[in-house]
Amino acid sequence: MPVLRSSRQAGVGDRSAVTDERRGAPARVGLLDLLALACELAALALLAAAGWSLGETVALSLLLAVALVGVAGWVWGRWMAPTSSHRLAPVPRTFAKVAFYLAVAGIGVVVGLWIWAVLLLAVALLVQVSRPEE
Repeated sequence: MPVLRSSRQAGVGDRSAVTDERRGAPARVGLLDLLALACELAALALLAAAGWSLGETVALSLLLAVALVGVAGWVWGRWMAPTSSHRLAPVPRTFAKVAFYLAVAGIGVVVGLWIWAVLLLAVALLVQVSRPEE
């Protein structure tokens, strides 16, 4: 006969497993880490601007901007974020990041934001190849 336990005994809602992984010395953040974060935020900003410029009405522009940023945030958070439970291994993650920035730059070029798209792509790829994968 199965043993019945309370949700607390079963570990439901208990975040100690996640907390245990994060204990220890905090990670050092360097210039390349800050540049990588800036590239991630710039990619979201470029997608928002692209979505806004694609819409023919204010409502459609807003919907496209939010949708593009939402999908990009979901993809990044699911497979590339440091605390993701589905984080890709280092080599596939590098290829996924390159593909992500290529896609964002491609969308930027299509909507006419090519200067920002090329600048983002150049800096993001430079940061990606210069930064050791954790």
